Amino acid sequence: MRELIETAHQKGFSGKGAGTEESRGPGFVVMPYHPETSPEASWKCFAFALPPKDAEPGIPESGLGGPYRLDLAAPDFYALPKVRRKTRDFFLARLVWAAAARRRSD
Repeated sequence: MRELIETAHQKGFSGKGAGTEESRGPGFVVMPYHPETSPEASWKCFAFALPPKDAEPGIPESGLGGPYRLDLAAPDFYALPKVRRKTRDFFLARLVWAAAARRRSD
């Protein structure tokens, strides 16, 4: 993540992953939401921190950190490893839970 953030700074991207340095989790899930073509090919992404190993299981609030805005150069984005199925399923479940919780509170 540090290398991706450093590249974002060097290239002058607006999304520089602010706040990711405070994450205690074992890694991040990066989700693209918009391609960019100017000043170079890149992806606007959201980065979500995976929960720390000591997070309380089954407690949605102790789940994902973020989202953090991070813009990635196209080669960096395509070089990212694919997420494991278990991590993907966890991630999607947490996003759905968060969306449903937000809707209930409105």
